[in-house]
Amino acid sequence: MEQGLLKKSAIKNNLMWIVILGVICGGLSFFGYQNKDYLKSLIKPIVLQQEENYDEYYEQILPPITNLDQLYILNTYFYLYEQETPSSKERKTDGIYLTQLGNKMIICVYPSTADEDPDVLLTEDMVGYIKNTSEVDRYSELLPEVIKDFNSYYGTEFTEEDFAPKVLYMESKSNLIVNYIVTGAIVIFGLAMIIYLIKYVIYLINFKGMKGIRHLKKYGEITSVIDEIESEQPIYVGKGQMITENWIISTKLNTCAVKLENIIWVYTKLKGISEVQYYTLYIHTKDGDKFVINTLTEMNHTQVLNQLKEMIPWIYYGETSQTHNLWKKQRQIMLDEIEANKKIISLNQIQDTGIEEV
Repeated sequence: MEQGLLKKSAIKNNLMWIVILGVICGGLSFFGYQNKDYLKSLIKPIVLQQEENYDEYYEQILPPITNLDQLYILNTYFYLYEQETPSSKERKTDGIYLTQLGNKMIICVYPSTADEDPDVLLTEDMVGYIKNTSEVDRYSELLPEVIKDFNSYYGTEFTEEDFAPKVLYMESKSNLIVNYIVTGAIVIFGLAMIIYLIKYVIYLINFKGMKGIRHLKKYGEITSVIDEIESEQPIYVGKGQMITENWIISTKLNTCAVKLENIIWVYTKLKGISEVQYYTLYIHTKDGDKFVINTLTEMNHTQVLNQLKEMIPWIYYGETSQTHNLWKKQRQIMLDEIEANKKIISLNQIQDTGIEEV
């Protein structure tokens, strides 16, 4: 086997995961930055307050209800965009309304039909969240058009100076609950990705800390054990998997080496979606460790299992609820049965070869 193979594969795999997780974390961070006002409003929703300085209109307090009693709702009959819904031929729109707050006007956006009465915004079911105008698509072209429509319809003389640099988005409480759940899920997923990213960076710095490598210290000093593993010639070589006289080794996606004599249970699962499917090999050891070898093709998975069954036929193969229960609660029963199987197989081999047992 190639010297330094385990360390090279660990560095390669860790770099790959760092890039993937880095892209995911970067995308989520960009999403969070673009929606920071909205995310902030979900954590501590915004209540509009009348103040002389419009920058202080927005005081974040609980409970999550916008103080709509202070708003004066006016329909401008201008729409942010139009979209034909899949279930209807009607064209749904986001209605643009104006709200008067103190001595400034603020644009208010509400998902509605074109002919919806703006009084719906004053119901107790409605809540709102704030965005800076710099974060709203088309705002620079939207504002002049809204002012033009509004002045034409109501005979006023508003200018851009009369508008606060904020946009108020209105929605129902039921939608807000859905947004809480979705946003919470995104945040939890993002934190998980960050934790994994940190973990793989640590592995890159010290690959001996990887689960698939650090358990080797039970056999001796890790570097010496790795040298011993890499000195053995492969009996089977697959795409990212090897089996030697004493070890099964994974070098694709995750790096690990498991001693055959320490294995007590093996099974595979078919994973993936549609046409992209692969087998995953699960390896359980006497000490309670579990190792996963991914991306086995159908041929690989059959060859690996056949090779293992030939070399360690006395262990458990296949997944059942009973085996899971034994593994979690009565592992000693598995160990005792494996020892009994080894004796029976050894005796049968002696009888088959015609050699008398002394």
